[in-house]
Amino acid sequence: MDIPEDVTIEFGPRSFTRFELAANHDYWVSKLRGRRMPSRSDIVPAELTPQLPQILLADVLEDGKDFRYRLLGTRLTRYFPVKATGKTFTEALAPFGVATVAGTIAVYQSIVNERQAALIKGPGEYYHQDAKTFEAVLMPLSDDDVHVAMIFGAFEFELRKSTNHARKFGPRGLTSLDEF
Repeated sequence: MDIPEDVTIEFGPRSFTRFELAANHDYWVSKLRGRRMPSRSDIVPAELTPQLPQILLADVLEDGKDFRYRLLGTRLTRYFPVKATGKTFTEALAPFGVATVAGTIAVYQSIVNERQAALIKGPGEYYHQDAKTFEAVLMPLSDDDVHVAMIFGAFEFELRKSTNHARKFGPRGLTSLDEF
């Protein structure tokens, strides 16, 4: 599987445009303590209270052939048409299409292969119809500092401003005022 050409990956990111992503990366770095990767037990949710809504934890399955959403923050769950927690990426991302499933798995595989944090940027349409762009920081977790067991990450989406004012008129999805 190839990483989509319109998605960029910066391994070992040094600067961030979004504070929330920088805060999560700084937290991960603080847990290294001389190791290449922190372990899952180093990540303490109580220390991440402000960041919890955009955080995810994903289990690495079969050396990165697929992944399973272990935890999805509330700001991320709304982007999924089905409950994704506990599902594999193949299952949870299927409604977005084969290209999104394959591209997402390829990005996460790159984190497993490189065993380092990365800043990811790409078009938001992969995950949300109203998103212009997404940015994410994905960071490996390992119990033995060699094999990546989980991915700790955070996402931010830049949403488009809706130009379709008709959607404000209610659940029937009116397309013009003439339908009143």
